[in-house]
Amino acid sequence: MFFRHLMFVVVALAVFVSGCTIGRAPQTPQPTAVSPEQIETQVAQQVAEQLTQAALSQPSPTPLPPTDTPLPTDTPLPTDTPLPTVDAGNQQPSPSPTPVPPLPTNTQAFPTATLKPLPTATPVPLACKVVSQNPANGKTFKPSKDFDVTWTVQNVGSASWDPDEADYRYASGDKFYKHEVYDLPQRVRPGEKVDLVVDMTTPDKEGTYKTTWELVQGDVICTFSVEIKVQK
Repeated sequence: MFFRHLMFVVVALAVFVSGCTIGRAPQTPQPTAVSPEQIETQVAQQVAEQLTQAALSQPSPTPLPPTDTPLPTDTPLPTDTPLPTVDAGNQQPSPSPTPVPPLPTNTQAFPTATLKPLPTATPVPLACKVVSQNPANGKTFKPSKDFDVTWTVQNVGSASWDPDEADYRYASGDKFYKHEVYDLPQRVRPGEKVDLVVDMTTPDKEGTYKTTWELVQGDVICTFSVEIKVQK
């Protein structure tokens, strides 16, 4: 709009000036006529210069802040790989699966137990055991009855029993024997047996009686006993 008004004013001034010069006598050669196109070009140039100067005189606008950074687009998910098609006319046997080796088991070596031999019993020089007894414990007798008790014993030691050194004798309990001590009747070597006989008489009163005897050779080799009942 401003440009049109300015063009109108310039053209009007040019017409006015031309009219004024027509009535006067020419004193100087007439200037070359200016075409409207040239006038418009000059006016446009002047207007452009004025606009440029006006723009330079104005402060430069503050640059706008940068626009928001665009968000990254989502990464497309991988598509499923199509399975290879099998040609029915040219089927190949599927390869056998590769055997997977078994996982190693935790092998723990345990120490081998070494069995120690049991200690052997050291043979005792003097030892014996009762093999049999007559009468058996608990037998009933009449009062004041004579009878014999026989113990059969075996030498389970490593030394022989010497008749000159060994004997058997009363040790404890009821006293219904005739003799308190007896000599060993014979030599008894390891593993052999011997009968030890004691003469006895039952008490004159009813009841249960028990007597204990022992075989000795310096030390006590073993003990043995008998228990009887006295009843009228």
